[in-house]
Amino acid sequence: INLIVGDYFKANSVYMAFVDQATELISWLRSKTLVLALIREAQEGLGERPSAIIRAVITRWTAHYQAFRRLQQVQSALTAVIEKEMKASLLCFHQS
Repeated sequence: INLIVGDYFKANSVYMAFVDQATELISWLRSKTLVLALIREAQEGLGERPSAIIRAVITRWTAHYQAFRRLQQVQSALTAVIEKEMKASLLCFHQS
C-alpha cells in the first residue's frame, strides 16, 4: 500500500505540491520552539486539547496522513497565533 500511495502522489503534481508545502511547514514549525509554545497556549485558550506537531516518516503513508491531519487540527490555534502576532506588530508599527 505504501508504494501505491507514493506512486499516486508522484503522478499527481497538484497533490505533490500540497505535500511539499505541508512538509515544509511542519519542518519549520518543529524547528521553532517559541512558535510551538504559542500554538500550545492558543490551543488551551481555545479550549482545545494541546497537540504536538508531528513529522512524517518517509516510508509510511499513514505517518504522512497523521502528520497532515494534525496540521489541520492545529490550524485554528496557528491562525490565532498569527493574528495575535500581526496585531502586535501593527501596534508597534503605529506607535513608532
